[in-house]
Amino acid sequence: MSAPLSTKAEVTPNGIPDETYPGTTITVQPGDILYSSKTLGGAQPIVGHVGIIAGPYNKVYNAHTTGPQMDTLTYYTGIRHKPDDLITVYRHTEGGGAEAAKWADANLYKMWTYVIDPFGWSDIKNNYCSKFVWQAYYYGANKSVSYLPYPSTPGGLYIPPGEISNSPYTRKVASFKASDYSKAMLNKEVKDEKELQAVTE
Repeated sequence: MSAPLSTKAEVTPNGIPDETYPGTTITVQPGDILYSSKTLGGAQPIVGHVGIIAGPYNKVYNAHTTGPQMDTLTYYTGIRHKPDDLITVYRHTEGGGAEAAKWADANLYKMWTYVIDPFGWSDIKNNYCSKFVWQAYYYGANKSVSYLPYPSTPGGLYIPPGEISNSPYTRKVASFKASDYSKAMLNKEVKDEKELQAVTE
């Protein structure tokens, strides 16, 4: 049975009470998986990219070709993506997001090298985006986000981002264009400024 969608944040979001994804009423929560179809280049290109919401300020933890990243949603959507890139939010069908987020927070900077290695499921040092998200759920929450049930490891040589987005153990809860988040933040800043002026006048 799928866990109900919660609109209550489990930790304080990135400086914004009850932060929601643009155009939705879905609250940003630890363990949320952000998937986009962008392609990371380099010597080992991979189609798609995933990150996980974690840490005390709901940042996007992700393995990148330039190293482990802890991005604000503003930076992740506005810098790492093109304006028209579609970002889709997934959650595990059985919960466990908070536990996965704690694992990600504790292990992000144990990653040293971005490499799409065959197998090596327990190796944190050599990592890539979808493997890190899979590890967070597998080792942090004892849950699978691949095609196979826990405690099985993925059936292929590696786990592509699309396997997580199409896993029977994840469900889509929201989607938005990268530019939508920046617009939402700008509108909020304008609104807050007007409210502040009204109070001080």
